[in-house]
Amino acid sequence: MDTIESCLSKINSYLDSDSFSQPLFVNVNTLEDLQRLKEELPAGLHQVSIADFCQDSDEAPSTDKLLDTLAKDSRKVLLTDVISALELQGDGELQKVLSSLSTLFVQNKLIVLCYQGLRYFNDFKDPRFARRFIQIGGRTQAKPNLIFISPDLINASMQPQVRSIQSLIKRIESVKDEQLYVVTRKRKSDFQGALLFISELTNAYDILVAMDNNIVAILEKKLGTPSQWKELLQRFSGRSKSWQEIIQSEFGAGSNLAYLFQNWTSWDEFKRWLYFILLKINAKKENGYLYYAASKAECMEDFPRELFRSILDFAPRAENFKSLYAERKILLNTLKNNDVEVVDFCLFVKCKEQDAIYYLTNNNQPEREAIIACLAQYNYPANELPGIMSLVYPELAAYLKKYRFGIPVLDEYFDNYKLLKLTNRITPEFENIVNQQAVERNYNHLVPSRSSIIDRLAGASACAFWIDAMGLEYLGYIMEQCQSLGLLANVSVCRANIPTITSLNKDFIDDFQNKGIEISTIKELDEIKHHGKDQFDYEKTKLPLHLTRELEIIADVLRTAFQKLKSGSFEKAIIVSDHGASRLAVIKENTMDFEVDSKGTHGGRCCAYSESLPQIQTATVEDGFYVLAGYDRFKGGRKASVETHGGATLEEVLVPVIELTLRDSNLEVCFVKNTITVSFRKKASISIFSKTKLQAVSLCINDQFYIGKEDGSYWTFEMPDIKRPGEYHADIYTNNNLIASQLPFFVEKESAKENDLL
Repeated sequence: MDTIESCLSKINSYLDSDSFSQPLFVNVNTLEDLQRLKEELPAGLHQVSIADFCQDSDEAPSTDKLLDTLAKDSRKVLLTDVISALELQGDGELQKVLSSLSTLFVQNKLIVLCYQGLRYFNDFKDPRFARRFIQIGGRTQAKPNLIFISPDLINASMQPQVRSIQSLIKRIESVKDEQLYVVTRKRKSDFQGALLFISELTNAYDILVAMDNNIVAILEKKLGTPSQWKELLQRFSGRSKSWQEIIQSEFGAGSNLAYLFQNWTSWDEFKRWLYFILLKINAKKENGYLYYAASKAECMEDFPRELFRSILDFAPRAENFKSLYAERKILLNTLKNNDVEVVDFCLFVKCKEQDAIYYLTNNNQPEREAIIACLAQYNYPANELPGIMSLVYPELAAYLKKYRFGIPVLDEYFDNYKLLKLTNRITPEFENIVNQQAVERNYNHLVPSRSSIIDRLAGASACAFWIDAMGLEYLGYIMEQCQSLGLLANVSVCRANIPTITSLNKDFIDDFQNKGIEISTIKELDEIKHHGKDQFDYEKTKLPLHLTRELEIIADVLRTAFQKLKSGSFEKAIIVSDHGASRLAVIKENTMDFEVDSKGTHGGRCCAYSESLPQIQTATVEDGFYVLAGYDRFKGGRKASVETHGGATLEEVLVPVIELTLRDSNLEVCFVKNTITVSFRKKASISIFSKTKLQAVSLCINDQFYIGKEDGSYWTFEMPDIKRPGEYHADIYTNNNLIASQLPFFVEKESAKENDLL
């Protein structure tokens, strides 16, 4: 073994000698010796790297050209990088070139500087070669493992790296690192016999793993497409952060991911994928519907479908169902215009049969129609239906909400009518009530005429809205809408003229004009009921799908009225209707089996009266018309498309006149005493105080209403059925307007109170 000093001495002797015309080989084992030797070699040597003979920067060197050039060069030449370059090409090429170099005759001098090549010269048996071979001692160091990467996947944070096979050859014998990244179009398979360790990263996911091994434990490769992983790698090239920190920096460290979902539709596809990746990372440690859906999705493309379907994994009566349902509804509202998934879900949810209704929302028309289809197909307990609707379709819950007419027959009638209209059926019990009213026609003495109500209305600073074909069934919904808008509604129930056709029920128009009241006409409700507008025709679908649009029309009118009042242009808005309409008369589909002199009109609900007509118990003669007050129809004329009017059922005859005002911001009520006592002789009684004048005040506890007695600013309520001590909560109404909700008060036994005092 030689030292650096003895090696340099031999090199100088070789360079000065006239007897050598073949190369001198110098082999070193350490990078330190290699570097020192290069620095201390005699001046005047022409240094050549085997890499200089790569015809293309990403190709292996041409050894034939190398040998030919060296043989013809008249200079003193130092050849470097030989061993590593030949190791890359395999043992066969290495032995061939080394053998050719060992026997090569040169015109001047050639020093072949080798790094860790001793084992490849052991087979050289010619003793004369030994005189031209110098070995410098030292413990052999491992050469770096080579990692091939395609140029379009490179990340600047991967260091050290070289950008071609040519650069690799020039660099490999100066790298101390355990691995060296090689940016090349070559694949590992192009160097199958290589004596160096070569691996390759052929996709962005593998490169990200190489950057941060934690990714393997968290995310599977299938979560992203090759282009998504590639974009992630390229977008953040050169940053020193971990890939997870980089993704988080896109959205802000510590951001609330559930809150960020509201931006989903504004993001491009790549940012959505980044967000999905973050959800997958956090899904194991976070709770909530968003994370649950993300945990089930195998890729970002599956995520929207899981947002729709994952709710099906939870039973409607599970403790956390309502909170998950509410979160899902908000999330799906953000996914606007995802019609494909909406329709798919409406089809798939049918697998839940009767429970399907619990999973639907009112976010879009297909789901709203699916809810109505469930109501028609299955029998849900009447006492549970409001609760179901409150969850899945609050507008329908408001439609079903009881409106207290203060007239028992009307309370019962319209509660049943709304339920039957919504569930698309008629019960024998309700039809009996209809037929009874058709004979007795109690509306004549139960409620006043519309004209008498209009007459007493003040005209100063008022505007009016005529909603064609709006009956009493919508009052619960209207009161709910008024509550949310900050309106107070004073409702007067009255009767229209019979037959309930528009031509005989427009007298209020002149009345309003005479009072100087501006009136707007809203015909959309009537258009739906008459002509099946918006494809709601009964011949096309038997379901009451039109109800969803009816409620929207009424809500629009109320918002317009609110805006007019809020602008200060008017102090009062009045809503009036010409007549109502009957859905159940259409569902009944029963045509009376006798001929009439003139054909039935208005869906067969009335016809011209003549003495020859048979006496019908459920019909009345009014203004030259024979008018049906039950659910039959006369022959002739066109069947009703959706709903019908012209007859004299309660839903056709009874209409509201609604006076709207802005709710006083100072309106406030409280209990005079929030603790009351009861005993065997002393019945429960409680009083409230209001600093503003109120009318028709009632108190509701657990669906039981109590009518108040006024005494100036005080209202007192007798509650004889409340006997048990405990905490109670009351809702306070004025003219059916909710003005205070769930006010607490306490009931104590009087004897217990006396004992406490003692």
